[in-house]
Amino acid sequence: MIFLNKNKRIIESLYLLGDIFETWIGDDEATETSEKISRLLAQCIQAGMKVYFMRGNRDFLLGEKFTCHNGIHLLEDKTIILLYGKPTLLMHGDLLCTNDRAYQYYRKIMFSPWVKKICLSLPLNLRRAMAKKLRSISEYSQRLKKKAIDTIPQESVIQALENTHTTLLIHGHIHQAGEYDIPLTHQIGKRLVLGAWDSQQGNAIIASENKPPRLISFKEAIELTN
Repeated sequence: MIFLNKNKRIIESLYLLGDIFETWIGDDEATETSEKISRLLAQCIQAGMKVYFMRGNRDFLLGEKFTCHNGIHLLEDKTIILLYGKPTLLMHGDLLCTNDRAYQYYRKIMFSPWVKKICLSLPLNLRRAMAKKLRSISEYSQRLKKKAIDTIPQESVIQALENTHTTLLIHGHIHQAGEYDIPLTHQIGKRLVLGAWDSQQGNAIIASENKPPRLISFKEAIELTN
């Protein structure tokens, strides 16, 4: 937030690739965190920044009421953008976890329009209780999973890039920041992964017309403006 506050008149575009909120049970619930982020993004947009949001598995119920009210552009998963002339694939990242078949089945159901509609029709108190229960189940399940399941198979990354005819993939979800070379059929691609963030730490990927995209910590991002 410090970085955005200091640079809202300089940054051209901001892409948020999901799980910005720990949970999101509907646009009709206002929390201290959501209100704070909403105000900051509104200030960034008023300063001329374009803000884009891609839903994650924790905030998949975020809707157009929130984005339209704040002037945010909503992105679908697997969106291709031109990043200073370079076709770039943006994903939240959970679709790449193809080894975790149980999660992919769960995601297919929960992300379906009719399930979303049913969830959002429930009273807020019930949605809060359900979200709390789902988070506890998810955390327990993650502790039981083997590392092989948690890791995104390189084959999934290669397939995503080659199916979209791109050579650069940016995603989050797995909370393990990193940069990786990806061997494609005719060239070497690149995969940039965003890590987890909280009030104390995190990272971003920055790019400019003269410099290729690179992963930096929030601390480094703030220091760039000092």
